[in-house]
Amino acid sequence: GRELAIASRISEKVAGSVSSSFRFDQPLRESEIESILVDIGNVVGSTLELQSIEKELGPLLRKLVPGNSIMITGVTEDGQHLRVFYMDYVGVEPEPELTPGPDLVALHPIKGTTSEGVLKNRKPVVVNASSGTDFEKNYPGAGAAHAGGGLRSVINVPLIASDEVFGFLTYRSNSSDDYDIEQVRLVERIALQLASSVAFVELRRRDDALHERRTALASIQNVMGSALNLSDVWTEFTELLGGIIDFDT
Repeated sequence: GRELAIASRISEKVAGSVSSSFRFDQPLRESEIESILVDIGNVVGSTLELQSIEKELGPLLRKLVPGNSIMITGVTEDGQHLRVFYMDYVGVEPEPELTPGPDLVALHPIKGTTSEGVLKNRKPVVVNASSGTDFEKNYPGAGAAHAGGGLRSVINVPLIASDEVFGFLTYRSNSSDDYDIEQVRLVERIALQLASSVAFVELRRRDDALHERRTALASIQNVMGSALNLSDVWTEFTELLGGIIDFDT
């Protein structure tokens, strides 16, 4: 009985110390999160070319949420394709079709991917499949490389600016550990740091494309208006037309 009483008194004192420790650790953890988010914002905000971001971004993103591949993508104005701005891989092979290009012309169909659902509902999607192959069954747009790398868990959140979805932040993992709701919330906080930069790049690209189309149309008008015979300007006409419309024949 005496030993039990002593143990009880000791536990009361220890409990108070442990409680104080938890109250101290929680704000510290939040301060670490805030510090990392600031670092992410500084890295992304340091360039207007997201595809040229140095590899330091990936390790920063993984300090908050683990992932074998992390993608920042834009979405085309018609909502049909993804444009890869940034991708970082650890422990899996890069997917050739998802490699960011310097001119951002490489597109990946959005159909059959988690991004399709995110774009439609404007809400995050989290998937924890039993394997990469099972994931691909439900999301065939993921591609064979996704399944081959065993990427079974995905968090995909929208990048929203001015009430428009301009792209997505996607974490993918082949770990046996499932993604949970807390990690989804952290990815959403990261997305807030990225959304304006992705919107800026996508809007600038759209403006450039519109300017190019208008210039090409004006050139076509000048060429056709000055020709007495279509055959005389046919080659020039088709070259100008090919700049704004893809065609084979």
